[in-house]
Amino acid sequence: MTFLEWREAAPGVLVAVAEPDSVNIALVLGGTPQAPGLLVDTGSSPEQGARLRADVVELTGTDPAGVVITHGHRDHWFGLAGLAGVPSFGHASLANRLEDPATAADLAGLGLSPADLVAPTTLLHLARGIDLSGRRVEIVHLGPGHTEGDLVVVVPDSKVVIAGDLVESAGVPQAGPDSALGQWPATLDGLVGVLGEDAVVIPGHGGPMSRTDVITQRAELAAVTGEARALIERGIAEADAGAAGNWPWPTETVAPHIARAYAELASAGVRARPQLPIVLERGGS
Repeated sequence: MTFLEWREAAPGVLVAVAEPDSVNIALVLGGTPQAPGLLVDTGSSPEQGARLRADVVELTGTDPAGVVITHGHRDHWFGLAGLAGVPSFGHASLANRLEDPATAADLAGLGLSPADLVAPTTLLHLARGIDLSGRRVEIVHLGPGHTEGDLVVVVPDSKVVIAGDLVESAGVPQAGPDSALGQWPATLDGLVGVLGEDAVVIPGHGGPMSRTDVITQRAELAAVTGEARALIERGIAEADAGAAGNWPWPTETVAPHIARAYAELASAGVRARPQLPIVLERGGS
């Protein structure tokens, strides 16, 4: 019996949900029966990663051919130590996250230590192709967004893209201090570019999404930065932006995005514009 409940999201692509963060874990099956597959993301602890490894063996009869870490957050990465000896792939920025105080805080919060965290064996800057016994899989960095180093996994013959937290259907895409909010829409433009009309997108959290769903979320993210810029130029402080702005999501949900947008725009030199007084001329009698 497997640790998680796996379902077929598309031919040759299985998805399961791992707690406590309700994160989607994907398994791309090999092109022939009993061929090694590719595991995408590893859960939030070495123990969870080891259980996922056992699931893969149960489902395919062998260890995975490789593991992809879509980005450096706990629910996607911290299980990697449970897959020792399996080739793994992540963005080059993960090397810096090993020493990041935020990573140390997440480890401590889960009762883990830095010794429980390992870097992927192969760090990518752009792309890598993998042959899974006749099924081609592409690992691609389209640009920064949710983090500096988001990777997507493209399975062309199944019309599937596993997108990590670049998109979400369980709620709005999450933004934090390591997000690149201003660049995120352009990265999603790249994602849209690799999606066919009937593509299936597996987000980091929530059910499958369509190409239209991704386009909608791209527009919403762009709207956040655009609205924040307009508010800053009007002299509206960040503390007042939630009530003053016209946001694509509820105010309590968009608060982290507002904070990130204000920080990025301030760094880019966006400031309040001087408001010229409007003088009303009296008409003659």
